[in-house]
Amino acid sequence: MPLDDLLVPGSVLPALKVNGKKQAVQELSARA
Repeated sequence: MPLDDLLVPGSVLPALKVNGKKQAVQELSARA
């Protein structure tokens, strides 16, 4: 997932639902 997609609020919630909260947090942490 491109970092730009994570920065778009409208794309964050669907990503959480698809990937699961834990995986999404790991992605954000890895890119932080």
